[in-house]
Amino acid sequence: MEEQEVEDSPNVTLTRDEPIIVVESAPASEKSSSDDDAEAPEEKAEYDVQQFLFDALGGELHNYPSNSEVQSDLHNYNYNDDFSIGTSNISTLLSKSNSSYSHFSRKMRRCNTYASSTMYDKVTIDDDSIHPEDSKAAQYISEAARQHHIIIQASKALNLCLSCKEFKASTEYAEAERILLLAIEKREAVLRELKMVEYEDLTEDCYSVGHVKIGNLLFHPIRTGNLKTKLITQCFFAIASCGPHVLATEIAKLDDQNRINFNKCFMFDSLPSDFEIIIKLYYLNILNAKRLAKTDTTMCPSPNHILGFYKKSETRSRRLYSYERREPSFNLYGAAKVVISDLAQCTFNLTNCNESLGSVDLQITSSIELSLTHKGFLTIGSEAGGLAVWNRRWCLLDGSVLKYWNYPQDSDFSEPVNTIDLSYCVISSISRANRELCARPRTLVIETGRPSNSDATPYTITRHYLSADSVEEMETWERLLNYVLSSLRNWNCMNFQLNCKSEMF
Repeated sequence: MEEQEVEDSPNVTLTRDEPIIVVESAPASEKSSSDDDAEAPEEKAEYDVQQFLFDALGGELHNYPSNSEVQSDLHNYNYNDDFSIGTSNISTLLSKSNSSYSHFSRKMRRCNTYASSTMYDKVTIDDDSIHPEDSKAAQYISEAARQHHIIIQASKALNLCLSCKEFKASTEYAEAERILLLAIEKREAVLRELKMVEYEDLTEDCYSVGHVKIGNLLFHPIRTGNLKTKLITQCFFAIASCGPHVLATEIAKLDDQNRINFNKCFMFDSLPSDFEIIIKLYYLNILNAKRLAKTDTTMCPSPNHILGFYKKSETRSRRLYSYERREPSFNLYGAAKVVISDLAQCTFNLTNCNESLGSVDLQITSSIELSLTHKGFLTIGSEAGGLAVWNRRWCLLDGSVLKYWNYPQDSDFSEPVNTIDLSYCVISSISRANRELCARPRTLVIETGRPSNSDATPYTITRHYLSADSVEEMETWERLLNYVLSSLRNWNCMNFQLNCKSEMF
């Protein structure tokens, strides 16, 4: 009975410091009944611990450093490495990937527990929401991942600046802070647009898009005089954002008149009519080098300080390693909003929490791109000596210009007989002609202006009559012409003011 129990249960030997040894007993049929017979040699199979961990954890095994590796890295870490870089060369800080400092941070990256902000969370995509590579959503996801990588690199550069005295109040530190804040703003912008991709309005106006150029930014802050001292240096930079597009200026300082001037131009292309351009001004206070040298002066510690150092170990400041991700130190001073109705303005108020903090002067230029086309026969009437001369023409509405030829086939190889540019229109809307002006039915009237050679009347107004063959055609032409006219006026692309009082031609 005892022999049967031994046969069914193999003998397993476990040790603490040695690999696991499995000892299997021989079958009962092969055992000798005599005690004098020699025992069969035991077969030992060595158990691979690393193989077991790899089968259990897979690729995650290499993401976590062992205790021995961390201890050896801390013991062998050289804190006297030369991290000197050229003046205002922030790219050197961002490319310190081959040094021992970054080598240690790569091993400890999985141990990072300090990035509690949601702005550093990676973009997660469900398997059901995978988009094609050429889709707009895939482009936003790729851009968000790229900005996330820039955030990590900028955080490393900032930690390096703060660990070296010569970089704490340098231009490299301010530039790294600017890059960090700009990357966060870009990442948040594309993530907002990514959420809106699935809810895009397919009925959106697709016939016209606008282009806006903003330049010569001149800020007039009202609360910087008390901060402008010899102990603090203020750095400013501006961010202009519209949808997924985020642009930024370089770092500037206050001039003698307490103004901040940026010569950078912002260009926003393919904007819808309901766009919103937000211009934000950020500031950063940096202690001067002399003031910073006094605060960093090291003194011989007292015995009480040494003893208290270990008692208050929980509250003492921790060392900044390169794997820590940081919050931006730039503060928002004020913001201004530009919409389509403000394109003719040049001065905007800076507000923060509904509080006016100054103004900003902008030079705004806009243009519109119309993809609307319509063609058909119209009878064109032109006034000559007070009488209208009528000619049947083949007309083509191409964007903001109405072109017409004698025959349809002439439009393929010859220039138009004449054109009517709607950007020179001086009336608010195009409508049917009054019976007192024209007795012809189904006729629209367009009044355009042009420069005049006379000093008394700077502009000359020309009146054009468009007569359609049917009421349906007239209503179609009226609707399309008014759409072009309103789009030009909304985007501030008109060359003449409304109702110019000048002589008629």
